[in-house]
Amino acid sequence: MPARRQRGVDLGRGVGCRPIAENADEGRAASVRAAVRAARAETDAILFALADQPFLSAADFAALVDAFRSDPRGIARAQYAGVPGSPVLFAREHFAELLALRGKDGGRAVIAAHPERVRGIELPPEHGRDLDTPEDLPAPRAPR
Repeated sequence: MPARRQRGVDLGRGVGCRPIAENADEGRAASVRAAVRAARAETDAILFALADQPFLSAADFAALVDAFRSDPRGIARAQYAGVPGSPVLFAREHFAELLALRGKDGGRAVIAAHPERVRGIELPPEHGRDLDTPEDLPAPRAPR
């Protein structure tokens, strides 16, 4: 396992998380399949969020869950100024398709196969900002 990935696994374990992806080198699809397999039998939906989006709030996640509750067979997908993004919530109806995914694109194929089931949930653009490198971190603010 590359050192960067090992550091992430170690950080996760340090806060009680258990890595579940069997073949992370394959890409996001391996993580998606592992998450669906790890879901309990009574799970109605699964929400996929990226660890590099630290500005998402509890209210953002609640908006996705509320959208699911209004259409429990659908897909609720965050969008920022009209641009689709993450996180995405998939109803149980889509679990078999998620388990069939391969490659690096995660749930995009399932979303593309069911455009009529996708509900875009507009979230504040700054909440969707991702941090891939230390340079992506916001500049520190001066104390008031």
